[in-house]
Amino acid sequence: MARRKTLKYASANIVLHPHSPELYVALFRRTHELKSVGFINKNRRARIGSLVDREDAMTGLLSGLVYFYTVIDPDQRWLDDMIDDVAEEDELEELRVQAQRFHPELRFMRFYFDPQSHTLFFEHYNEERVTFSPRTVQKAFEQMFNHPVLTEEFSEAEVTVIPTVEAITHILNLPGLRKLIIDLQPPNADDHDGLSERIMGKMDAMHAKRWETTLTRGDREEALVPAEDLRDLAQVAAANGQVKGVGYDGQKKVEESTRKHPQIDAVILRESEQSAKEAFRDYVRRKLGRG
Repeated sequence: MARRKTLKYASANIVLHPHSPELYVALFRRTHELKSVGFINKNRRARIGSLVDREDAMTGLLSGLVYFYTVIDPDQRWLDDMIDDVAEEDELEELRVQAQRFHPELRFMRFYFDPQSHTLFFEHYNEERVTFSPRTVQKAFEQMFNHPVLTEEFSEAEVTVIPTVEAITHILNLPGLRKLIIDLQPPNADDHDGLSERIMGKMDAMHAKRWETTLTRGDREEALVPAEDLRDLAQVAAANGQVKGVGYDGQKKVEESTRKHPQIDAVILRESEQSAKEAFRDYVRRKLGRG
C-alpha cells in the first residue's frame, strides 16, 4: 500500500506601491541577489536560498526555497566537554572562523509566488514533518523585503497572511463585542472587485499611508454594531493588514484577530505517485485555476 502523508499550505498577500507583475519579480530577484536576511528572533534567521524565475511556463510562477537557520555568537564563551570547563582561547580560533560561515539547524521551506495576483504560497507542514508558522513566514518576508537597499528601489513591501473566509464574521460576532480595531494597509485597487478600488480611492484622496480605526462600545450598550462601511473596511483589511476584536463571554474576556486564523489547506501526498514538490505545484495551480 502506498505511503500517504498530509501536507499543509498557507498563503500571503504581498503589496507594493506602485506595483506591476514585473516589479514583484524584480523584488524577489533582488532580495535573492542581496541575500537579504529576515530576523526571526535572537538566533534564528531566514533568507531566500534559491529562486527559479518563471519555472512553470504554464502559470508564470516563481518558485524557490527559504532557508531557516540558526546563528551563534562565536565570541561568547564555549564549553569544552572533555575538560568540563570553559574552552581555552587558543583552541577556539579556527572554530570561531568557521562559525561565521556555517550555520546549524537548517530547514528548507518551499514557496511559489504568482506575480499577477502577488500571492505567495508556502509550506506550512512538509513531508519531513517540519512546521513553518504563518506568522514566522510573514515576519521573515517582511524583513527580507524591507532591507534599506530594497525599500529605496521598490518602496516598502507589506505582507499579510491570508486568513480564513470566516475570520471577519467570527470577530464581528464576538459575544459582547467591546472593541474593534481595523488596521488597513493600502490594497492594490486593481486586484479584486470595486470594494478595494473604492477604499484605495479614499486613502489616496486623504493622502493616507495607513488607515487605523478603533471602535469602543458605549457604556450602556451590550455590544458594538459596526456599520456596513466598516464591515467593508474590515473585509479588505483582512488581506491587507489586520482586524482585532475584544468581547466578553459572561465574565470571560475573548480576544480574536485575523492573524490567529490563517487559511490552512491540507493535501494528501501519495509518495508512489508524486513528489512533495509536485504535490505543492499542483495545489498552487488548482488555487489559481491554471491547470
